[in-house]
Amino acid sequence: MTDQDAGLAKALARRNWVILALMVVVSLWWRSAPITLGVLGGGLVIALNYHWMGRSLTKLLADPQRAPRRKIFTGINYLLRLVVMGLVIYLLLVQVKVHPIGLAVGLSLYVVNLMYSTIRRIY
Repeated sequence: MTDQDAGLAKALARRNWVILALMVVVSLWWRSAPITLGVLGGGLVIALNYHWMGRSLTKLLADPQRAPRRKIFTGINYLLRLVVMGLVIYLLLVQVKVHPIGLAVGLSLYVVNLMYSTIRRIY
């Protein structure tokens, strides 16, 4: 693993916030609060989910002696994260009344980040 690969996770996490800010600024062009809130809400859900997932994996890989026990908790943590994410998305759509397309754009934050990182590494 190179030094560049070691800092990849942190670079992705930082870049998530930059891309989210750009997506929110671009969404302001529509002058629609539901679209902007959808982009912001979806981006925050994905960014926080990424952070939560990273913490879980760090704990799993930190102590190899406790790995079998941690795998069970990681599975439970995965399901909990999935349920929380689904509940938050439901609340954003039903209670906050964000635009579904804006929410989908916000939820694609990590995909955009990975595509950017891949293209940047290729060239």
